[in-house]
Amino acid sequence: MIETNIKDINVDEIMEKIKKQIEKNKNYIQNIETLNIDENCKQLDVNVTLNGKNTKLYKMGKKIAQLLYRLKLHSLVQIIKGMIPDNVIHSKYYTLDDFTRYQDEKFVYNSYKTILLREPDASGCKNFLNRLRNGELTKIDILGRLRFSKEGRDKAVKIKGLLFLFSLNLFYNKIPVIGYFPSVFVSIIRLPVILKSIYQFEAYYSAKNTQSNNQINKLTNQINKLTNQIDELTNQIDELTNQIDELTNKSNQFKDNILDSMYADFEDKFRGTKEEIKKRLKVYIPYLEQIKEKIGVFSTLDMGCGRGEWLELLQDNGFAAKGIDINRIMIQQCKESGFEVKEADAIDYLKEQKPDSIGVITGFHIVEHMLLESLIMLLDESLRVLKPGGVLMLETPNPENIIVGSCNFYVDPTHEKPIPPVTLKYLLESRGANKIDIIRFNRFDMQSFENKFPFNLFYGNEDYAVIGYKI
Repeated sequence: MIETNIKDINVDEIMEKIKKQIEKNKNYIQNIETLNIDENCKQLDVNVTLNGKNTKLYKMGKKIAQLLYRLKLHSLVQIIKGMIPDNVIHSKYYTLDDFTRYQDEKFVYNSYKTILLREPDASGCKNFLNRLRNGELTKIDILGRLRFSKEGRDKAVKIKGLLFLFSLNLFYNKIPVIGYFPSVFVSIIRLPVILKSIYQFEAYYSAKNTQSNNQINKLTNQINKLTNQIDELTNQIDELTNQIDELTNKSNQFKDNILDSMYADFEDKFRGTKEEIKKRLKVYIPYLEQIKEKIGVFSTLDMGCGRGEWLELLQDNGFAAKGIDINRIMIQQCKESGFEVKEADAIDYLKEQKPDSIGVITGFHIVEHMLLESLIMLLDESLRVLKPGGVLMLETPNPENIIVGSCNFYVDPTHEKPIPPVTLKYLLESRGANKIDIIRFNRFDMQSFENKFPFNLFYGNEDYAVIGYKI
């Protein structure tokens, strides 16, 4: 027994009375339409009809519900529900209109839920939908197949008029010619229902169309909003681009004013005078004379022309030449001296040239400034651009001289790493040069030691060059 603030209430007696009353009224129940309990158990609605009139169970249910809520015995509601058999709860009569007013997937879903009292299985739902959409089955056919299946017969849901129409459908489907006339007759009789279905169908799709239009308008507004956001982002990107351009210009100005001018001054201080450099470079003139005899007049490209010593020496010896460099200060000096020069990266410039278009390509003290990947690209493009019989000359510090390799090489802060002669020769061979010479020069003035070991390691040739031919 549960004690409450209401005296003389015996829960066991109440439950026993409920059981007896339900058994007594079970034979009179034709329909229990709904038994709804909200989340807070605030109301119990038991709607029981007998020939359109409420039964005693309905009245008693209300009184019991009121009593249970006063006693705060909400859990007993579920117990009452469990006492009523499922076939009694779902014994309502349905009409065909209760099903046919729905369309397509919703029709199939509601048919399963109402007739079989469960969710539709995926395969069955797909089969019925496809056959309904293809016109292979009508709604009556689907309702009949569900209701008179074994599972449907077990549930015994009553649908007024279904058996007759479903039987007719089976009859004139199995006997097409004879069954045609009953089909027409039934269609005429059901014309009001058919028209009503058509009107419902039109209203359904009109509502769907309105819903679709509203959704389209909503999406259009969202697209417009996103477009505005994209425009704002585009403006922000443009502003950032302008800021990047300003920073780039400032960086270039810094490069012009500081780095380029600093390196030009560095060259003047550590590389030597122009006359000294021209004197060293005269060793290459005989190679150019030999090439002229083989291929005739040719043009020369000097990569990293610097202050223009080699361009001046070529001009003095009657060779046409053009120079390129990335240092703007040095390019300006060369222009003032009357040389044909261009501010450009060596690899980018070579890529713009036609194959087999240049006779001689030279690069004095540039390969030691490059990483391996860039050096290979430089060799590939140089050999592509060279004419058959042309030559590629590359001069660089000689690390065979220990003083150069361990100290003097690193005086220039823009140097990457020293390259031994055999390494540079191998790289040139691997990229396709046919004949390669190595020449070493610029020795210390130490005649007394000549080439004796170990003095030659410290006082040997400071520079070397590889000369590769394209045959």
